[in-house]
Amino acid sequence: MITVSEVAISKMVINKVESATKAFFDIVVAGVILIKDMKIVMNTQGQLFVSYPQKPSKDKSKYFNTVWIQDVTLRDEIQKLAISSYSNIKK
Repeated sequence: MITVSEVAISKMVINKVESATKAFFDIVVAGVILIKDMKIVMNTQGQLFVSYPQKPSKDKSKYFNTVWIQDVTLRDEIQKLAISSYSNIKK
């Protein structure tokens, strides 16, 4: 099982355009798997969350995750790590 100690933010870019997407980032898992195009998004209640890479349906009416972390605990830890990194950069 992979733990959050094996996950690192490899790059984070703050979105300078005013939108719900606040930052773009990549993560490296266990030093061997690179996941690109992840996002930190702010919902309408002002809460930040991680959005995984997506691709549109053929008619572009829906988007589907191309990467998903099945383990809820690891997914939550990745979200905490990403939001913490974002908050530190924003200071």
